Amino acid sequence: MRQKQKKSAAPDTMIHIEFGDFSNEEFFALYDKYVIRKADSLGMNEQELQMVLDHWNNEKKLNEAKNSKPNFEDIIMQLKQFFEMSKQLELPVSRMHLHPYGSFLICYDPKKWEDAKEAIIKSSLAVPHYCVHPSEESDLVKEADYFEIAEMPERFKHPKNPGEYIEIQKGQLLYDFELNDDYKCYL
Repeated sequence: MRQKQKKSAAPDTMIHIEFGDFSNEEFFALYDKYVIRKADSLGMNEQELQMVLDHWNNEKKLNEAKNSKPNFEDIIMQLKQFFEMSKQLELPVSRMHLHPYGSFLICYDPKKWEDAKEAIIKSSLAVPHYCVHPSEESDLVKEADYFEIAEMPERFKHPKNPGEYIEIQKGQLLYDFELNDDYKCYL
C-alpha cells in the first residue's frame, strides 16, 4: 500500500527493484504481486529472469536448478518474452537491467527513460571501482576461480532484424541494438 501511495503522490518518480534469491513459492507470489508488478525498472540475473517467466506461466519451478550459463540468444528471447508478457499484464515495467556473462545489459523504453548509455557504462565501472582494490588482492579476485563465467559469444542474432547478427569484437565495450519496436538495449 505504501508504494501505491508513494507512486500516486509522485507520479514522475520511477521505482527500480533489484532481485534477490527466493526459495518459497508463496513469498515469491507476494513479491510478484506487491513489488514486481509495481516497479518501473527491474534488475536481475538470467536465472531470476527465468524464475519470473516460469512464475508468470504458472510453472512451479522456483526451487528447480536454473541453467547458470544460458545461451545469450536465449537470454535475449526471454527478455522479449518478458516485455511481451508485462505488456499483456499491463505492468508499468519499462526497463530491465540484466547481468549475463558477467557483463551488463539494459533494455528500456526510450519514450519513458533517458538514453541508457551512461547508465550501462557506470554499471560496468562500478564493480572494479568499488569491489577491487588497486594494490591488494580483493576477495572478489581471490574467489574468482570458484565461479565459472561463460564466454561471450562471437556474435548473436539481432532480436529485431531476422537474418542479421550483432558481432562481438574484442576491445569493443559497448553495443546498442533494438530489442523490438518499443525497447532499445545496451550491452
